[in-house]
Formats: sequence, C-alpha cells, structure tokens
Amino acid sequence: MKDKKGYIDMHSHLLWGVDDGAKTEDESLYYLHDLKCQGVDTAVLTPHMNSPYILGGCADEETLRRRFAELKDVCEKDSEKYPKLILGSEYHYDIRCDKNYRGGSDTLYTIEPADFHPITMGQTDWVLLELPWDISMFDLLITLKSVARAGYRAILAHPEKCITIEYEVLKSSFMSKLRKYYGRKIYVQNEAWDIANNYEMARWFVKNKITTVIGTDSHGEHRPPVFNKAVQRLDEIVEDKDYLSAILSKNAETILKCVK
Repeated sequence: MKDKKGYIDMHSHLLWGVDDGAKTEDESLYYLHDLKCQGVDTAVLTPHMNSPYILGGCADEETLRRRFAELKDVCEKDSEKYPKLILGSEYHYDIRCDKNYRGGSDTLYTIEPADFHPITMGQTDWVLLELPWDISMFDLLITLKSVARAGYRAILAHPEKCITIEYEVLKSSFMSKLRKYYGRKIYVQNEAWDIANNYEMARWFVKNKITTVIGTDSHGEHRPPVFNKAVQRLDEIVEDKDYLSAILSKNAETILKCVK
C-alpha cells in the first residue's frame, strides 16, 4: 500500500477560523497540501457544530458554508497541489440534553428537527457524529436509533476515545449489546493519529473489522495530519488487503458517491 494514492480523509478541522482547528487561510492551505503529499486526494472538512467544548462557541452554518466556498475556490485553482474538498461537520449530539428525553428506557425516542441540524457529508444523509465521552451504552444505542429515525445515517467520530465504549470493549460486551439492542451495522471513523501511534482501542476496531473510514482529525499546526503514518501502521496489522483498501478509500467513496 506504500505507493497507493487516492486516500480519503473523512475528518479534519482545516477550514480556517471557524473552530479550534486551523486559524488562517495560509495554515489551511499548508496542511491541505501536506495531505495531498501524503496521498490524500479528497478531504472532507468537518468543522465542529453544536459542540460544548469549543471556547467561544462554534461558527454558524452560514459562516461555515461561506468560508468553505472561499477555500474550495482557492484549492480548485491549483488542483495538483491540493485535494478535492467536501464540506461536512463533526456534529456533537448529547441526547441527554434533549428536554423530552426520559432516559435509557425511552427506546422509541424521536429527535426533534430543531434539536438536530448538522451539515451532512457532502449533502448526503451521512453525518459525522461526535458523542459525549461519558455517554452510557444505552443512551448511545438510543441515539443511533433516533438519528436513523430522523432520516440520517451516522458515522461515529473516533469512538475509541469514548470511555463507555472502551469499558464495554474491555469486558467483551460491546458487539453483543449492539446486536441485541441496535440490530444493524454501525459505521465508524477511527483516527489516523490513534492508529499511527498504535493506540490499543483503535487497533481493536481495525482488527475486528469494525472500522469503516479513516480521518486525520487534523487541527492544522496544533495537530498535523498523519495519514501516511496510519497507512504504514495499517499495512503492518491488516492482513486482508481488500479490507485495507476499503477503509482507506472505497468505503468513503461509497458514502460520498452522490457528491460531485
């Protein structure tokens, strides 16, 4: 896989000046070019939305779309230097904050449209979903069901960072609870940094073929992209090269197939 091109980065904060990622246009362009040099031909920019963790708050949708159009125009003028850009968002959603949610027994809970308004991945029905780090397993499962009932398909953003999932994995109950209470496939974005640095939870998702796509979660200078290092590590630990190709590009191509 060392000479493979055409990778797709499904999670980054390289849209400048809108969250805790890249601060300037020059910083955005520098690290987008870095991604291109690492073999990434398409980068989905996923600025934070609805996140309680961003000092000063998240930019509104109008600002995100305007800034993206400006950056995309610059990159398209030098397409050999920069990857193709697609707009999405990393949408933080905590079902526990919804005023009508009654807890883990509320299995038929339906999200109100006013409580859930992400920018989807390239105007598809796919949303990169950031969950609270301490969400319970049952709240997680009901969240996935509720998002599906609202007409979206969720990709879990870096679930290896969620302590609840880590706990369930360590006691070997994560997949059994998914099968019993959710009953359908989950879609997972694991982080290139975690894979490159051999983080145990990220390895678990990869080794069990639960990983769907890879994202750098690059924040520019604060967290440079390491897609190429993740590819090197994956090449060492993944024996099924068709699966490797799927998580590096083919699955993302399927998700983004309607994007022009």
